Amino acid sequence: MNPIVKNILAVLAGVVIGNVVNMGFIELGNFVVPIEGVDVSDMEALKKAMPNFGIENFIFPFLAHALGTL
Repeated sequence: MNPIVKNILAVLAGVVIGNVVNMGFIELGNFVVPIEGVDVSDMEALKKAMPNFGIENFIFPFLAHALGTL
């Protein structure tokens, strides 16, 4: 296989796999540590609740972005 095509396919596969890992951890975080009493589909409600979030609410997004870039 042509090395250029091989590299393009490798980059595309890496982007897709990284996105899957990222969203997997984000969804897992919402399942393991749910945000109680906040409508997560409403941006204004999230803005109001954000100052009350603890470290446990930020672990999974951090892991998702860190592991999604590997």
